[in-house]
Amino acid sequence: MNRLLTDETQDDLLVRGYSRRQLARIAAVFSLGAAAASAGRPAWASAGTPDAAPSAKVRIGANECWTGPLAPGAAAAAAIIPWGNRYSPQDQRGDFIKAVMQVEGVPHDHVAPWPGSSDPLSRSVVTFTSPTRGLVTADPTFELAGRTAEWLKVPVKRVPLKDDYTHDVKAMLAADPNAGLFYICTPNNPTGTVTPIADIEWLVANKPAGSIVLIDEAYTHFADVPTASYMATAGKDVVVMRTFPRSSAWPACAWAM
Repeated sequence: MNRLLTDETQDDLLVRGYSRRQLARIAAVFSLGAAAASAGRPAWASAGTPDAAPSAKVRIGANECWTGPLAPGAAAAAAIIPWGNRYSPQDQRGDFIKAVMQVEGVPHDHVAPWPGSSDPLSRSVVTFTSPTRGLVTADPTFELAGRTAEWLKVPVKRVPLKDDYTHDVKAMLAADPNAGLFYICTPNNPTGTVTPIADIEWLVANKPAGSIVLIDEAYTHFADVPTASYMATAGKDVVVMRTFPRSSAWPACAWAM
């Protein structure tokens, strides 16, 4: 399993405090499929809470588009079926990156598409945390980052939301002034509340040197609020993630900036 990690990657992880036993778990995170069939499966599960019935109009916990595919999306899906024998018959990935660049005003090297956010979220935990530099997350919030960190034996601090259910960024910083990764989900899952962009700016400005603020904006298309992509273009220590809502035809697509 460790052969999934290059020698350089293994050396970096060991220097940051991971043990050789933990390298196997990290390799499982990078392989995902192997992890889903192993003892690490809870890192990608939904805490055992069953999804709402398929007949439910809204299942926001699954980030689904309740109307089904919109007409342009259904037409695009139908048009690509004859090309299903090709991985990328007409550079769709490149076209997608160009569209994100145009909409978000970010350069090409700032966009990384993924089939859903679980993989890049887990990789962010591996990349920016360690046994000596932990993860700070809100409570409650989307559980994946916290569960992945716990599975890797990384310290996790869960900080209660404020009375208005937004992230208490000052308490998050105080909970672990040496954290490697601060996770902000806004709009938050499951509360649906939006943390003011000024609060996130404060955390980015006051966090410890070398740490990263991961801003998960999976639900921002429902909220119509200011987003954090400008922080990425400004060279701040942030990762911004977005997720398209699922339709009944295609899985979610995520990208990171």
